[in-house]
Amino acid sequence: YILFYGQASNSKYSVENIYRLSWGLVNGLRMPTRDADPTQGGSPSDWYQARLHQEQNKTYISVLPPTGEDVDRWYWESYSIGGRTGHPSRSYNFSLSSPVPGGTASLRPAVRGLTSFFGINPDHRLYYFINDTQVGTGAWKGQGQPEISYSFDSDLLQEGTNTFRLTAPGDTGASDEVGYLNWFELSYPRRLRAENDSLLFSRTLPGRLHFTLQGFTTADLELYDLSDPAMPVRLQNAKAGN
Repeated sequence: YILFYGQASNSKYSVENIYRLSWGLVNGLRMPTRDADPTQGGSPSDWYQARLHQEQNKTYISVLPPTGEDVDRWYWESYSIGGRTGHPSRSYNFSLSSPVPGGTASLRPAVRGLTSFFGINPDHRLYYFINDTQVGTGAWKGQGQPEISYSFDSDLLQEGTNTFRLTAPGDTGASDEVGYLNWFELSYPRRLRAENDSLLFSRTLPGRLHFTLQGFTTADLELYDLSDPAMPVRLQNAKAGN
């Protein structure tokens, strides 16, 4: 069989990438191996900083933003103040598994403004909440899309369903306010626990590390170091326990 590693597409137009495998006179690039025997020691680690990206492309607005070639113009949902049908608050549920309490998490929302008022700065203000606790305030002018990270205690997170909420207080002085959520990201400490017999994680510390992975239903595992996606390394001699 052929064991092949490739990178996914990073284009806004497609999630698929195409690789062409050929047979010729010159050997292709081979995957190197490295010894991962845990008896060689290392600093113990049983958690990592996980990243959750939540995005739904429901609304396309060709003029938002008005300029730029390779710009994302797909949006999830609008919020609004003023008019006949205002929606100053929007909530979004997301699911987490194995969050670690007592650490630091962060929220990074991407919201683009639609309305803009001369002489009012900022003319957009939003409060951001995780599970009904405010973790940040975003304020900006016009049709910008600030992407600021807001740190908070990971004790706010819970196993299973969590909720991200944005609320516009309507206190900028603008007669109305409209904007669109593009996406939001959450970074949080998570146990090294597999889901569906798979686990992708990253942890950067000096020296050799001793990882303890949990949640697998089989001891027949394949381990890879993808620190350099163009040169993946197959890890050998890991030990499976109970």
